[in-house]
Amino acid sequence: MSSLRSHCMRGRGRIKWILDADIQGCFDNFDHKTLRNLLSKRIKDRSLLRLINLWLKAGIIDGKSMHRNSAGTPQGNIISPLLCNIYLHYVLDEWIDKVVRPILKGEIFIIRYADDFIIGFEKEEDARRVSRTLPKRMQKYGLTIHPEKSRLIRFMPAKRGKSQTFDFLGFTHYWTKSQKGYNVVKRRTCKKKMQKALRKLRDCCIDNRHMKLKDQCKLLTSKLRGLYQYYGIRGNYLALQRMYGDAKISWFKWLNRRSQRKSYTWKGYGELLKYLPLPKPKIVHANV
Repeated sequence: MSSLRSHCMRGRGRIKWILDADIQGCFDNFDHKTLRNLLSKRIKDRSLLRLINLWLKAGIIDGKSMHRNSAGTPQGNIISPLLCNIYLHYVLDEWIDKVVRPILKGEIFIIRYADDFIIGFEKEEDARRVSRTLPKRMQKYGLTIHPEKSRLIRFMPAKRGKSQTFDFLGFTHYWTKSQKGYNVVKRRTCKKKMQKALRKLRDCCIDNRHMKLKDQCKLLTSKLRGLYQYYGIRGNYLALQRMYGDAKISWFKWLNRRSQRKSYTWKGYGELLKYLPLPKPKIVHANV
């Protein structure tokens, strides 16, 4: 995340174009033969290669039937993220560094986490050239760039109105002004992930409303701390406040639905929170 922000802000916005691409069903579609060839370049232990081959061939049990894999690797398999990472390192990362970068006129960077990635460009013609070539590169290795979920945007400070934004790893990235008046890139929890987080907090209150209060508080506390740990970056405090506020309201609401009689007034609930406090919003990653 910090690397992405620093790339975008280098030279006060030297990177002006972002290719936000989505690989359609990456885990399900990469070619086994190609992966084995790539692995054999770095791994000389034949026993390990045979074991990986068995993992690739392992089927999926769907009810009473077994489905064998002819491509890809099932998500949830302990080794799947590693194999996907190795595959995309050769197919995408090395291609960008060794083939694409030397022939471009301006700067380029790629940030990738598993099958999620974005590519930044200084020059528009470079951005459009790579956006045309990338689907062909992916297709060569059995992968498909999702046309509806991929887009090329102009990402730079807006002279009028709002600049375009993009979502990556659960955050919306956008240009704005700092307190000192400088153009800076900031991040906030994206709408889809925010709704998912709030839904999880509400479900926690609903599903555990008949447990002891101490146990309910413990579970809700764990959920909030997990959200703060991931989303607690500089500039995203308002999102954390919303999560905290929604958790408090949801817990109050479902405590009062445990029986026909109302369990708590707001005053009584305030006293309960003194005894069983929920963790307040906290910026965990101040330097990200």
